[in-house]
Amino acid sequence: TKDQAQIGREAYKDFGKGSGHPAQLNFGDCFAYALAKVMGEPILFKGNDFAHTDITPAIGRGAE
Repeated sequence: TKDQAQIGREAYKDFGKGSGHPAQLNFGDCFAYALAKVMGEPILFKGNDFAHTDITPAIGRGAE
């Protein structure tokens, strides 16, 4: 959707590789981030990249 595209672009600008942010999300990660944000759902991930963002993890920190 239009909202997902906008959020994905913002995520890449804020958290993407080359942004200087510790998350260093790749382009595909930004799509997953945008979908989770638009749907209001947590995201299941391994590693530490999404842990450095404001996304809610499905397991662990802040998960129910």
